[in-house]
Amino acid sequence: MNYLTNLLFLLFCLPFCHCWRPRQQSFFFKKAVGEKLLARTPTTAKGILLLLFGLPIFGFGQTPDTIFLEKKFEIEVAARAAVVDNLGQIYVISRANTFEKYAPDGQFLARYSQNRLGRAAFADVSNPLKIMLFYPDFRSVVLLDRNLTELGILDLEAVGLPMVSCVATSGDGNLWVYDEVNFQLKKISAAGEILMESQPLNFLLDQPARPVLLRENENSVFLCDAEMGIFQFDLYGQFVGIKFLENNLETAQFENGRVLFFENNKLIGVDLKTGERTTTTYFSKTLPQLEGLVVSGAVLMQITDDQISVFQKP
Repeated sequence: MNYLTNLLFLLFCLPFCHCWRPRQQSFFFKKAVGEKLLARTPTTAKGILLLLFGLPIFGFGQTPDTIFLEKKFEIEVAARAAVVDNLGQIYVISRANTFEKYAPDGQFLARYSQNRLGRAAFADVSNPLKIMLFYPDFRSVVLLDRNLTELGILDLEAVGLPMVSCVATSGDGNLWVYDEVNFQLKKISAAGEILMESQPLNFLLDQPARPVLLRENENSVFLCDAEMGIFQFDLYGQFVGIKFLENNLETAQFENGRVLFFENNKLIGVDLKTGERTTTTYFSKTLPQLEGLVVSGAVLMQITDDQISVFQKP
């Protein structure tokens, strides 16, 4: 009881002490005092101290930015890339160069195969009813419906765009491309007609952009450069500015005004308006090394040589 008596006396006297800190610092002051008291307090009284001082309780060394993942299922496919749409459906570009669709529970749904256009580089599934596949070897865009039935093929070189390394779908059903000859972001129709274009970026930058990813999100268009960072444009294609510099942008995802990407086991998120950065470390009891993680929507996926392990993002 002496410990509890001393504690209550200390709490009563704190407001009258000259060492009392300003209000904005009180949490840190309480945390320091509380930790000292915990070090010399019996176990039975520590729970009371934790409540009084607002100290967090974490078992087994777990911190607020550490999450243990539970695997939902596996998809037996040798994949180069995988993405998830807003309905939770999973799309895979296989090493055999097929494009496959799976239900949210991992059940196979459909397959598209195209061997005349070279290697499929990436897919944009932001609109599940009009999916875009890009084949950079032949500068070709393939549009598919929800059953992966071909809607059409656009030859970018034939419509005056011979050097394009990134393509994305727009919210109105058209396409965004970056023209590396004229250094411009352009919106084009499915027939290749130019609808909007930005000012030439070579007048604004010290070096040519080398884009690795292009996405429309939250009323903006983002062009990722592996060296210079993320270029932001408005929905009219006008350059807004460079948001920040970061690595691993080739597999970045944009959602709710943030950019997300993995480094080792860490999911890094950056708010594109405030620049606030969060880091979450993921662990799995079944897979000690979470290498090759991909975040897409509410799903985390690990791509290995012969399968995809699917986790639910908390």
